[in-house]
Amino acid sequence: MARSEWLTRVEAMMRALPEAAVLIDGGHRVRGLNTAAAALFWERPGALRGADIRAHLGTSDTGAAVTDLTALAPGDVTAGGGGSGWLLGARCRDGSERPVRVTVSGFHEEADGRHYYFVILRPVRATDGERGHDRRWPAVFEAVQDAVFLLSAGEGEVLELNPAAGELIGYTAAEAQGLDFAGLGAEGCCGGPATFGRRLSAAAEGAPQRFEWPAQRRSGSVCWLDVSLSAVDLDGTAAVAVVARDVTERRRTDVRLRQAARVLASTREGVTITDPETRIQSVNRAFTEITGYSEAEVRGATPAILSSGHHDREFYDRMWQELVDHDQWQGEIWNRRKSGDIYPQWLTITAVRDGGGALINYVGVFSDISRIKHSEAELEQLAHYDPLTELPNRQLLNLRLEHALSRARRHGHRVALLYIDPDGFGVVNDSFGYAAGDEALCALAERVRSRLGNEDTLARLGGDQFAVMLETAPGTDGVAVIAQSIIQCFDEPIRLSSGEQVLLGVSVGISIFPDDRVDDAGTLISNADAALHQAKNEGRQTYRFYAAHLTRSAQRRLGLRSELRRAIDEHELVLHYQPIARARDGRVVGAEALVRWHHPNEGLLGPEQFIPLAEEAGLIESLGDWVLDHACGQAARWNSEGPAPLWVSVNLSAHQVHASGIERRVGAALAASGLPPDRLHLEITETVLMGSGDAVSATLQRLKRLGVHLSLDDFGTGYSSLAYLKRFAVDTLKVDRAFVQDLERDDDDAQIVSTIAAMAHNLGLEVIAEGVETPGQAEHLCRLGCDYLQGFLLARPAPADVFAQRLAAAGRDEWDEQHGA
Repeated sequence: MARSEWLTRVEAMMRALPEAAVLIDGGHRVRGLNTAAAALFWERPGALRGADIRAHLGTSDTGAAVTDLTALAPGDVTAGGGGSGWLLGARCRDGSERPVRVTVSGFHEEADGRHYYFVILRPVRATDGERGHDRRWPAVFEAVQDAVFLLSAGEGEVLELNPAAGELIGYTAAEAQGLDFAGLGAEGCCGGPATFGRRLSAAAEGAPQRFEWPAQRRSGSVCWLDVSLSAVDLDGTAAVAVVARDVTERRRTDVRLRQAARVLASTREGVTITDPETRIQSVNRAFTEITGYSEAEVRGATPAILSSGHHDREFYDRMWQELVDHDQWQGEIWNRRKSGDIYPQWLTITAVRDGGGALINYVGVFSDISRIKHSEAELEQLAHYDPLTELPNRQLLNLRLEHALSRARRHGHRVALLYIDPDGFGVVNDSFGYAAGDEALCALAERVRSRLGNEDTLARLGGDQFAVMLETAPGTDGVAVIAQSIIQCFDEPIRLSSGEQVLLGVSVGISIFPDDRVDDAGTLISNADAALHQAKNEGRQTYRFYAAHLTRSAQRRLGLRSELRRAIDEHELVLHYQPIARARDGRVVGAEALVRWHHPNEGLLGPEQFIPLAEEAGLIESLGDWVLDHACGQAARWNSEGPAPLWVSVNLSAHQVHASGIERRVGAALAASGLPPDRLHLEITETVLMGSGDAVSATLQRLKRLGVHLSLDDFGTGYSSLAYLKRFAVDTLKVDRAFVQDLERDDDDAQIVSTIAAMAHNLGLEVIAEGVETPGQAEHLCRLGCDYLQGFLLARPAPADVFAQRLAAAGRDEWDEQHGA
């Protein structure tokens, strides 16, 4: 600290003292003094500063000059020394002298390496012989800055007061004369007038008193006073001098400091207070709890004791420059605990300055944000990663794509995006449950990841769809090799923990930058999606590269998907019916209801064009309910109008079978239409039964209890078909068209059909052959044991009115092939 700075602070301290105080150096030169000292010597402060204090002091008995005032100092104040007081004489400007009790204390100032001395001068009561020579009393009484009251020793009435006292309480000297000083006390405080009276009596008897006391001003406001009471003799009259100083603001400051201390002790944030040289002066309890260091361990050290080495020099340079420029720095910093653990803090450092702008302290307030950082990491994981497979999600894939495209533009390399869609995954969820589906997804993810390089990104887009980004893709041939490698991941069945095996197919769509003339991630994604649908349409278990016309196809599909809900609500759907005839005589006994869409712009759309869209859009149950209601209603009308019973077959999707309450929906449709239950045949595919447990079995049993018939569609194309016949209560098997189309040329197909028919009959089941297109096929199937025939040989699917006309024309007894293809 510079010399001028420490001297300024010392003089400020002396000004706060009620006693006369003088600061001298080792040569007895006055370096500073307060107002009370100037008044004591009856001098202006400037006249004494720099003077030799010995010229103004003498012994009280002889008046001789003091030769070495410093010899009165018993020791260095820093070592705990202090004077008890010597009786000397204070010489005033007019030559008079007043007895004073002098105390001298010395100290060493490091700022300039010198010794200095505090000289405290306290006036003592004059003897009778001296009282007549004290002509300075009225002037000093008027000049001092503290409030001074002279009270009668007995009653405590105000005899005199100086201007400072009158200003303090709001009374003039005349108004204050005779006031009961104790009556100025604020009501109800500090024991009231009685307590003040006891202290007044004690002071009058020679026991000085000092205490803090609330006084009420004339205005009614209350101020707190630091009050000193001491006995004085006023020309033979016993009195008590009251020296009072307004300490209201200091008390408020004390309260604030105590509150701050309580907050400091109880706050959960760590607090560090340093001196201007950043040496730690104090810390709070939270500091110790967070860092592991006690206050004793860090006092005198700098905050560098907490440094983790995580930040470079530039970081700290910026921090301190911010403090210099703005007196505050705030930010995240990584520090080290006593245990060695490195952890993140949120730290605020503030520079504290005095009224003159001089730096006093630095205060650091910090909190341990380890939990927040951990939560941020968890949120980052949730925001950008799939929780099941822990793969990047669609959002992170988009970010990485944009980054990869930016680099590719700069460096001139390719970026490829492969969309991967496992085929038949919905059946796994429906058959084995969602836990098994999740297990299969994770297994697939691991397989695909094993075929990729470290720099490639595999992401899960949602559901069962995945995507692979090749940030530095090879040429088209190289990308094709990678796509084929991914497809091969699906060649082997996935073995679930339950012991079941799942065999899935896959389709892959590919788009490449810059080959496909794309310039953003969104277009690359839509192109890969369009290529994926092309792969699915062309047989699956394959990959396709994007071509421009695929975008138009994808846009059309999206448009149809958004319009499908409206189609259901606005009756754009229609049912076509295909007859089912008895094989031995050709009599029509039933019809399969097949849904079509009368699109206002596209015309009549077949189910293959919109059923997959209904599944994607979550509309398949609504669509299935619509078909069920209308098919039952139409069949009921035919049965009420026709001479012979006619059943109707309705396909149930896997979603409908697994949905809660399907039997209630079927029962409602039967009740609303009036169709006898045995006239309704519900067709389910073999894949619905794959791996199904007790839930599906129970659902089918409930449907059977309604009286409806159950048909197993596409029989022979799934896995372990025979095992399901023993478990599920089906009535009819439908032989898939795959075994019918080559029946006349392929003996194997004939043998398969014959075996299926024989097995079904042994189990009490009937057999329907689908896809019958020629008379030769019909004749052959009849010989092989099939009970019913269905196909273009009989008729193509037709609207209800056309179907009814044909039925009436044939008399239902002969279904002429003129109604066929």
